[in-house]
Amino acid sequence: METEFPKRLFRDGFEPQVKKINNSCRISILGKVKQALPKEYEKVKNDPVFSHVFALYENGLGYSGCLIHSMMSRQLVTKKKREIWFVFGGKPLRFSMQEFHAVTGLKCTADSSCNLENWKDDGGFWSKLMKRKGPTISIKSLVDVHLPVIHKWNEVDRIRLVYLLVIAGLVMAKDEKKYIPLKYIQMVMDLDKVRTFPWGLKAFKILAKSIIEKIEDLKKINSYALDGFSYAFQIWVMEAIPDIGKLLGEKIITEFREAPRCSNWKGAAKVSYDDIIQLESTFGPKDIVYPYISITGDFDVVDSIEFLWRDETSDGEVDNLKDKISSGNDFGDHIWGTVQVDDVEGEHIQLKDDVGSEVCEENQGSSATKSGESMQAANDEESGCKRKRQPDHGAERRKKKLLYERAATTHRAATDEQMKSFISVFETCFKSFEKKVDSRLEKIEKDVSLLKDTLTSAGITISTQAMVDEPSIPAEKKSKSVVRKT
Repeated sequence: METEFPKRLFRDGFEPQVKKINNSCRISILGKVKQALPKEYEKVKNDPVFSHVFALYENGLGYSGCLIHSMMSRQLVTKKKREIWFVFGGKPLRFSMQEFHAVTGLKCTADSSCNLENWKDDGGFWSKLMKRKGPTISIKSLVDVHLPVIHKWNEVDRIRLVYLLVIAGLVMAKDEKKYIPLKYIQMVMDLDKVRTFPWGLKAFKILAKSIIEKIEDLKKINSYALDGFSYAFQIWVMEAIPDIGKLLGEKIITEFREAPRCSNWKGAAKVSYDDIIQLESTFGPKDIVYPYISITGDFDVVDSIEFLWRDETSDGEVDNLKDKISSGNDFGDHIWGTVQVDDVEGEHIQLKDDVGSEVCEENQGSSATKSGESMQAANDEESGCKRKRQPDHGAERRKKKLLYERAATTHRAATDEQMKSFISVFETCFKSFEKKVDSRLEKIEKDVSLLKDTLTSAGITISTQAMVDEPSIPAEKKSKSVVRKT
């Protein structure tokens, strides 16, 4: 029944397609920091708290706004505030703080050492900035105004600046033109407490809130903004749906265990809406989707006490979903209900491919129900500016190979099924024909046997072979030839 599980946000095949996502998480910041402050960059990069965040830039993993939007459009509507459910290829999967921790490795538990009341005041640049009535500095101004003159600062403040850019520009990312919250400026004044602060707890809350609040924006055709560490969401999708991971990138270590997943991917992440639609359309019961992910590599961990929220809302439909997943149900026979209408703002616009820009491309040959733009990699630069072309790392070749193999496998499976069906029908018909033939032969044998018995009882001996082999003779002629006078 459709009522026992959460319903889809949009009907299958009618997910909207947006032209652009304004991604607040700008990995290009690290490139600018590395160029302006190479020594400080290396020091912060080696800090175990944020080293896996730096790995995203070091490994050159691209960002796919198309994938982000496609998954957000495949949400299941629940009462939950701290976990988000999705469906892909008819199979449900969860994004919660457990999955966020598995991807980022960021601390997700708070303790008394993380209070903001007693931060150190060194009397320097940051202290003066902090003592003003409110925050007066943004990510954009730090990058555009302060980085060019950063050599005039002392070493400690330069390191603090790098931490601040990582925290406010990536992990807790919001609009680059908005003022950085005062508490982040306070934090970088005491780096010991920066390393014990539950960044995962706070960062997941920002990202999950943004994903949930963008439900209405998903129907827009032009653009919307997504806050938070959205790279973590993308990598979770790549881990939870391995074939999507193959489309977007490549694992550095195949058997990667007990470490944050974001440091194990590289690739250009260039995919279109049609690529994702094609992949989903070939999904079957044997295709792998991991409903849950943990940092230890155990994909069946559910509701670990470490990641439970005290203020989480209960939802009976989600409980039913988890029970079915635990029982091994593949949801192959389930028809997901829908809560949203299928209308979207405006009409899909055809755009020219512009690799590395914020806009999408029109992929020729779209299906009628899912036509529209192909999302190019989202956007580490200001709107209207192009960024350096990402290295391909063989991504395009792997993507085409994967989609071809899946299409071929699906075709073979369909052909095999048709052949099996034909053979089954043929065998059924043949058996029926065989039964009829056997029945008729049996009747002929009985008739012949009855005739022999009749003739024998009448004193006439007749050869069965003669009856079968000799040509028939008219009755009057036959009587003349066999009757003799005595």
